[in-house]
Amino acid sequence: MTQPLDRLRIYLLWLGVILTVFAQAIHWDEVLDRYFFFFIVFLTGIPHGSLDYYVEKRNSALLNEPLSLRFFLAKYLFHMMLYGMVWYYMPVLGLAIFILLAAYHFGEIDWPTRGGGLQNRLFPTIYGMTFILFIIGCHIETAAPILEGIVISKVSLDTWIILGQSMFRASSLFLIALLLTLATLYKRLGWSKRERNTFLIQTIILASVVYMLPLYLAFGFYFGLWHSVLSFNLIRMQMSLEANWTGWSKLLSRALPFSLLAWIGILLLVFLLGNTQQGLVLSNIFVGIAVLTLPHLQVFTKIR
Repeated sequence: MTQPLDRLRIYLLWLGVILTVFAQAIHWDEVLDRYFFFFIVFLTGIPHGSLDYYVEKRNSALLNEPLSLRFFLAKYLFHMMLYGMVWYYMPVLGLAIFILLAAYHFGEIDWPTRGGGLQNRLFPTIYGMTFILFIIGCHIETAAPILEGIVISKVSLDTWIILGQSMFRASSLFLIALLLTLATLYKRLGWSKRERNTFLIQTIILASVVYMLPLYLAFGFYFGLWHSVLSFNLIRMQMSLEANWTGWSKLLSRALPFSLLAWIGILLLVFLLGNTQQGLVLSNIFVGIAVLTLPHLQVFTKIR
């Protein structure tokens, strides 16, 4: 019998395929791509991290440790400020840290099994890193101006394009090699043949979707729909909420207040930085999302 999480993955993969066919058929321009990106990121991307307090509260309850909202927010904001200072003073290092954090975080969601141990942390991180570099590499012409704005011109546009082309070739080859290795050594990871086949098909479809979609649609789908909805579902299960409209409604209602704070914070960051050039606004929004990643990962990785 197919489990609910497996069904959800199937639905999302079909959604990605439909979105790809639709985008190819009507040839969306970049403006529409950006509208989709912002809509999805604000609808699901940011809110999926807005339940961190409830996740941490449940983890603390399981350990019989008290947790106050004030302490949680103070700790969360402190880590955001530290990471934000790294972005401000050393943007290249900030970007490198973000890619590493995102690699593990995305990889643990895509990976078919969860748990402790080196192999359940190392392999998902390698997989996530490969996938992130693949997305950037196959859309480097669009991504390069954003990356240049993120690192405040410490790496030139032409250099980013050259790096991106290398990223694409290397990540494509590594992704193929990784899938071939997993296809033969899956038993050493404790996987069943069904888990192996599901993961291989999932990866092939995801890679095809993000390759064929333009950058904003590709990242909007992968981060805003695939990653965020699967993360929401893991949180729903941890909170023992029903797998129906009632359960999802409770989940979203709890996320709303913290989502509003996150949205306001990101918009405030863009306003305070004061640059209204389109590329730099996008870069600043990306940095704002990235600053939320560190404390979010510290909480989310505790879900089992």
